[in-house]
Amino acid sequence: MIKYIKFQYSIPICAILFLSLNPTAIKIYSSYKEKTDLLSKIALIKQENEKYTKSLYYLETKESHLERMVKSELGVIANGEIEYRFIK
Repeated sequence: MIKYIKFQYSIPICAILFLSLNPTAIKIYSSYKEKTDLLSKIALIKQENEKYTKSLYYLETKESHLERMVKSELGVIANGEIEYRFIK
């Protein structure tokens, strides 16, 4: 029974040691990690690209969107408009 338990635990321990000390296994793991990092960055960039594509579409087609962006980002007010500022 004791030999069976020793044998049962020795195989996973040997496998872990082999994989952790093997340079090829380390290279495979680092390549896999780099791949997953790049895929997550690609997903974020695709979302950002979609956001900018929508914004560009609205800027090209809707005058009110352009006007609202100019007012909010540049602080421009049109003739006859009154700007209200609220103090917290």
